[in-house]
Amino acid sequence: MLNSKLFVLCLLALVTGYSSSIGYKGEPDPFKTQLVGLHQENSTLVAMAASAPSSIAQIKQAKSSNAPTVSTHYRYYPITGNSVAELRAQMTQQGPMDLIEGRRYDARTDWSVQWAYTHARTQGGCAIGSLTTSVDVTITYPQWTPTSRAPRSAIAEWQRYMTALQLHENGHKDNGIAAGQAVVRTLSQLPAYSSCQRLDAAASSAAQSAIRHYNQQDLNYDQTTYHGYSQGAVFGSANH
Repeated sequence: MLNSKLFVLCLLALVTGYSSSIGYKGEPDPFKTQLVGLHQENSTLVAMAASAPSSIAQIKQAKSSNAPTVSTHYRYYPITGNSVAELRAQMTQQGPMDLIEGRRYDARTDWSVQWAYTHARTQGGCAIGSLTTSVDVTITYPQWTPTSRAPRSAIAEWQRYMTALQLHENGHKDNGIAAGQAVVRTLSQLPAYSSCQRLDAAASSAAQSAIRHYNQQDLNYDQTTYHGYSQGAVFGSANH
């Protein structure tokens, strides 16, 4: 299950809502930083400062080696019980809340894409210089520690379910990574613009489009898998 939100955190404060709208405010120094974007599944954007590369050769080298770095984090919420019915009830009550849908799911994947670039002056005008991109993924799962009273059948069903649930959530993770890669490709291919202000507007629009595409990919993924049901991610009753 996946839910998307965007936040830009920096001196150029901007907060956007669901569906990944990205942008900036202010007029940054064209020789210093440029800001950046992000998506999620509950995401956070961070602008970073850096010096512009001193030559076109450095710019090309930077763009050829800017694959996004990926960080994955796991969170767990404890549940208790000794039967499938008890565990099902616990996950329904304690699972992570989707504030947009107003319901809980058994698991949740939040991913965000952060990027930062410098302005570089070229004969063609203002171009993107060095570019750094990262993808941060947080996956929330239920955590159950069987007691001596738990029947083997419940333990076996739990193990089967968790394997299927991980498969489903990893699909959302893959979409987040693909979004980061798309932002890299998109920004790296932008030409020089007559002004850095125009470059920034083009970069924001292009990155926003890439993020929206993978927001939609996550929605399509949940629709085609019935939130993991077709992958076996169902326990007691479908709620994942």
